[in-house]
Amino acid sequence: MIQIKILQKSKFEENIQKVTVGSSNEAILTKEGNVFAKGYAINSKNPNEFINISSLIEDTNDRIIEDIISGVDSIYLLTSNQNVYGIGSNIFGQLGFRL
Repeated sequence: MIQIKILQKSKFEENIQKVTVGSSNEAILTKEGNVFAKGYAINSKNPNEFINISSLIEDTNDRIIEDIISGVDSIYLLTSNQNVYGIGSNIFGQLGFRL
Protein backbone atom coordinates (compact mmCIF):
# COMPACT_ATOMS: atom_id res chain seq x y z
CA MET A 1 0.00 0.00 0.00
CA ILE A 2 1.28 3.44 -0.94
CA GLN A 3 0.46 6.39 1.28
CA ILE A 4 0.30 9.86 -0.19
CA LYS A 5 0.51 12.94 1.98
CA ILE A 6 -1.48 15.88 0.63
CA LEU A 7 0.49 19.04 1.25
CA GLN A 8 -2.11 21.51 0.07
CA LYS A 9 -5.72 21.12 -0.95
CA SER A 10 -6.43 22.27 -4.49
CA LYS A 11 -8.50 25.40 -4.90
CA PHE A 12 -9.50 24.31 -8.39
CA GLU A 13 -13.12 25.36 -9.04
CA GLU A 14 -14.04 22.99 -11.91
CA ASN A 15 -14.60 19.23 -11.91
CA ILE A 16 -11.36 17.52 -12.93
CA GLN A 17 -11.72 14.73 -15.49
CA LYS A 18 -8.08 13.99 -16.35
CA VAL A 19 -4.56 15.08 -15.41
CA THR A 20 -1.59 14.42 -17.68
CA VAL A 21 2.09 15.20 -17.10
CA GLY A 22 5.15 15.37 -19.37
CA SER A 23 8.73 16.12 -18.40
CA SER A 24 8.21 19.89 -18.56
CA ASN A 25 4.44 20.36 -18.68
CA GLU A 26 1.18 19.38 -17.10
CA ALA A 27 -2.43 19.70 -18.19
CA ILE A 28 -5.83 19.34 -16.56
CA LEU A 29 -8.98 18.55 -18.53
CA THR A 30 -12.21 19.44 -16.76
CA LYS A 31 -15.62 17.85 -17.18
CA GLU A 32 -16.71 21.26 -18.47
CA GLY A 33 -14.34 20.77 -21.43
CA ASN A 34 -11.74 23.33 -20.37
CA VAL A 35 -8.01 22.66 -20.42
CA PHE A 36 -5.61 24.27 -17.96
CA ALA A 37 -1.91 23.82 -18.63
CA LYS A 38 1.52 24.95 -17.54
CA GLY A 39 4.93 24.37 -19.04
CA TYR A 40 7.09 25.64 -21.90
CA ALA A 41 5.43 27.73 -24.64
CA ILE A 42 1.90 26.97 -23.48
CA ASN A 43 0.45 30.41 -24.26
CA SER A 44 3.19 31.92 -26.42
CA LYS A 45 5.32 31.31 -29.46
CA ASN A 46 8.53 31.49 -27.43
CA PRO A 47 9.74 27.90 -26.83
CA ASN A 48 11.88 29.06 -23.91
CA GLU A 49 9.09 30.78 -22.00
CA PHE A 50 7.92 28.68 -19.05
CA ILE A 51 4.40 29.38 -17.81
CA ASN A 52 4.50 28.49 -14.10
CA ILE A 53 0.80 29.00 -13.34
CA SER A 54 -1.89 26.78 -14.83
CA SER A 55 -3.40 28.82 -17.65
CA LEU A 56 -6.69 28.23 -19.43
CA ILE A 57 -6.11 27.21 -23.06
CA GLU A 58 -8.52 29.56 -24.80
CA ASP A 59 -7.68 29.32 -28.50
CA THR A 60 -9.74 26.22 -29.30
CA ASN A 61 -12.19 28.01 -31.64
CA ASP A 62 -15.20 26.93 -29.56
CA ARG A 63 -14.38 23.24 -30.06
CA ILE A 64 -15.08 20.84 -27.22
CA ILE A 65 -11.92 19.17 -25.90
CA GLU A 66 -12.60 15.51 -25.11
CA ASP A 67 -9.15 14.18 -24.24
CA ILE A 68 -5.59 15.31 -23.53
CA ILE A 69 -2.17 13.68 -23.41
CA SER A 70 1.29 15.02 -22.60
CA GLY A 71 4.47 14.38 -24.52
CA VAL A 72 7.95 15.33 -23.35
CA ASP A 73 7.64 19.05 -24.14
CA SER A 74 4.15 19.18 -25.64
CA ILE A 75 0.47 18.63 -24.91
CA TYR A 76 -2.04 17.27 -27.40
CA LEU A 77 -5.77 18.04 -27.36
CA LEU A 78 -8.41 15.82 -29.00
CA THR A 79 -11.61 17.63 -29.97
CA SER A 80 -15.15 16.32 -30.27
CA ASN A 81 -14.82 16.36 -34.08
CA GLN A 82 -11.67 14.16 -33.86
CA ASN A 83 -9.13 16.89 -34.64
CA VAL A 84 -5.83 16.87 -32.73
CA TYR A 85 -4.10 20.09 -31.68
CA GLY A 86 -0.62 20.33 -30.19
CA ILE A 87 0.85 23.02 -27.94
CA GLY A 88 4.26 23.29 -26.33
CA SER A 89 7.88 24.08 -27.07
CA ASN A 90 8.20 22.17 -30.39
CA ILE A 91 11.92 21.78 -29.63
CA PHE A 92 12.12 18.58 -31.70
CA GLY A 93 9.49 19.50 -34.29
CA GLN A 94 6.91 17.28 -32.60
CA LEU A 95 4.14 19.80 -33.33
CA GLY A 96 4.54 19.28 -37.06
CA PHE A 97 6.77 22.18 -38.06
CA ARG A 98 10.39 23.21 -37.55
CA LEU A 99 11.41 26.48 -35.93
